[in-house]
Amino acid sequence: NPDLVLLDPSSAGAEQALRDAGCVVLNVAPAVDRRDYERLFAQVSTALNGGGPGYDQGIAAAQNVFTTLDDINRLVPGDRVTTACYLYDLNGQGVTGDMLGSTIMTYSGVTNAFKSLTGGQYDYDSLRVSNPDFIFCAPGIKAELASDSRFSAFQAVREGNVVELEPRLMEWQGRTIVECALEICGKAFPELL
Repeated sequence: NPDLVLLDPSSAGAEQALRDAGCVVLNVAPAVDRRDYERLFAQVSTALNGGGPGYDQGIAAAQNVFTTLDDINRLVPGDRVTTACYLYDLNGQGVTGDMLGSTIMTYSGVTNAFKSLTGGQYDYDSLRVSNPDFIFCAPGIKAELASDSRFSAFQAVREGNVVELEPRLMEWQGRTIVECALEICGKAFPELL
């Protein structure tokens, strides 16, 4: 019997059922970049802690997370461009430029190969043309990439730069974004570890 249930838009089917059950529901859109991350934290903190103080606490918490990302980004070598992508599957779902995962990649020192795409969708040709230095992917995708001849000429596959990374790290929007940035940065720039 919660006082409040927080949902994101992908939970729309549950929202009406929760309302029908008498729950107070707040639908909060996921963040897509740094500024929007502050909005997300401000909305959630306001709902939990009240207007003025809650709003300020949310902004401060979001800024604290991004200060850590700034620190990570300062360590990254600025003299080379390293491209990367994150694949949820080989059927066209990945992290595109309109997702917070793309922002995390930027702070990790890598350029998202799908930065110009939107909606979490990529196609094989986009991946082939970008030929990223690193491919981060959901568990199980690494083996699929290795066994599919279409990907054998990809730089990341040839050089062993395919790294499995739990999807939750790319999706969750709390302090786990720092963990995600450290994972990406550590794999792309192991000398920094």
